[in-house]
Amino acid sequence: FIPQLAYDDAAELLQHISARWKMLHTPAHAAAYCLDPEYHRSLKTMDVDDELMSGLYSILQQLSVGNEQHDKARNQWTQYQLGHGPFSLSNAQMWRMARSMPPHQWWFEFGKGAPELRRIAMRILAISTSAAGMGRDWSKFEFIHSRRRNRLSRPRA
Repeated sequence: FIPQLAYDDAAELLQHISARWKMLHTPAHAAAYCLDPEYHRSLKTMDVDDELMSGLYSILQQLSVGNEQHDKARNQWTQYQLGHGPFSLSNAQMWRMARSMPPHQWWFEFGKGAPELRRIAMRILAISTSAAGMGRDWSKFEFIHSRRRNRLSRPRA
């Protein structure tokens, strides 16, 4: 059941949705999705879109130290994506563990054969996705700048 919204309310709601969509579509989010071993299978079976790949490549470029390390990380990404080399699909335990352990720990444990990509993946995947810290900051801000406090005159403040 979706109630009818006034035009102004609908426009405001769409602005909020659009802002949230933009906030969650960053190169860091794209790289985190691509490097999360839990989603490895879906990356192999679908055509990976340009937004995901450009986000991943942007992060690889930003977090690589020099062109040589960047080239190695890109080659290691290809091995990871195709399930070759240290990411061989024949290692069933490694891929089974992807569902039961945090992704940055998975890279620490199983990414030793791809040190450049491992370092980048661990940095990206260890970032907290929670907005709790931001909520605490806004909570403090609201305490300082409340309506009641803003109405106080200078001598009463």
